[in-house]
Amino acid sequence: MVTAELAAAIPVVVFVLAVAMAAVGAASDALRCGDAARVTARLVARGEPPDLSVGAGMSLAPRGARVALTASGSSTTVTVTAPGRSLAAFTLPGCQATAHAEVESAWARGESSGPRP
Repeated sequence: MVTAELAAAIPVVVFVLAVAMAAVGAASDALRCGDAARVTARLVARGEPPDLSVGAGMSLAPRGARVALTASGSSTTVTVTAPGRSLAAFTLPGCQATAHAEVESAWARGESSGPRP
């Protein structure tokens, strides 16, 4: 009698464990998207080349993520978008993170020898 109940419960336990692990992975992807967006925005605001900045962000982003960089005037906006994770017949939603940074002035980067305001 116990064997039949155990045989029925094991697939349910495995399924719940798989869903929980996929949810933890999706949460990890969301955190990695945020980190990648912040690092990329910070590097661009510091005056680093866009290719280098996006490369640094991609190294932190989840696999398959895309980084979009928008610079307008004195601000920079970086959006990192990652695809969702698949779990059998289910697909968990992807994640997206956006970071904004103000471009630093020349004296803040150490390129100016004049007095600081």
